[in-house]
Formats: sequence, C-alpha cells, structure tokens
Amino acid sequence: DPLELRLKNRPDLKAWFDEGAKRIGWDRRRKKPSEDPVVRGIGVGCGEFAGSSGCDFVEVEVDKRTGVVRVVKVVVLFQGGFINRRAVLNQVRGGTIMGMSWALFEERVLDERTGAMLNPNHEFYKIAGPLDVPEIDVVLLGQPGRSTGVGEAPVVPVAGAISNAIFNAIGVRVTK
Repeated sequence: DPLELRLKNRPDLKAWFDEGAKRIGWDRRRKKPSEDPVVRGIGVGCGEFAGSSGCDFVEVEVDKRTGVVRVVKVVVLFQGGFINRRAVLNQVRGGTIMGMSWALFEERVLDERTGAMLNPNHEFYKIAGPLDVPEIDVVLLGQPGRSTGVGEAPVVPVAGAISNAIFNAIGVRVTK
C-alpha cells in the first residue's frame, strides 16, 4: 500500500495521511486493476517547495478505450502560514489546477530543425478549462497570522498523485 510505505518513511505526516485518506475515500482504492473499459483509481503525492509542503490525494477516471483521464476529486493538505485565509485557499486551488493542467494537457511541440514552438496559442496548446476542474477539497494545516507564502508550492505534488492514481486504475505507469 503506497500510503503505508509513505507512513514508514514519514511517520511525522501520519495526521496528514489519515485526514487525506479519509477525505478521498482511500478504503475504496482498488487492490488490482479492473478489466472494465472505464475505471477509477486513487493515488497520493507529496512535495515541498520554498518552506511550504503538502500532500495531494487524487481520484481519477480513466477510459481505457480512448486514454482520456478525468480527475474526479483532489484533496489537498497544505502546510504553511497564512494571513488571508481566502487568498491562500484560492492560491492552493489555482496551483492545483495548474499542476493538473501540466500533468494531463500541456505539451510544447517544437520544430526539430529550428527549435521554434509549433503550438504557441490556446487553439493548439491545451490547458485545463472550467469543465476539466474537479472538486478540490483544501485542508490548510498552516498557522493563521504567520506568513510563509504559497507561490508555486501547491503545483508540486499534483502530477505525482495523478500518475499514482492512473497506475492504481490501470496497472500501468504512464509517463507521457
């Protein structure tokens, strides 16, 4: 169990793992991939960046016939100080959407000969749109009244959590 492995390596994060597992429904996580054409999986990813840290728990739905991955839900446990709670919640959600976009949609296509970008616009460079945004449940573990900033920190664990959820769903590591 990936959560048990993380707990052995980071016993100090037990409270995080317990809360995230409860909110995502870790107990529903499949033990082995299903033969169904559309399957769900649950994964976790953790990361640290510039004094802030967090863990994401992600549930995905994968259509094995088309390869389309849809993120169903993300639970974000974010550690850092905050003065303006609402602003931090918005930054964490925005960073989560950005990380999801990087993991599932964005791809720079470069001309092999010149190095010029061949898809420099929103017509051909896909990013997450409103219909791609899942439920995002944010748990702030920081200290009110103390500022550490948010910045890019919420982006860090998203791709790993999505990758682990896809692996849980189909039993294959997808790297591209």
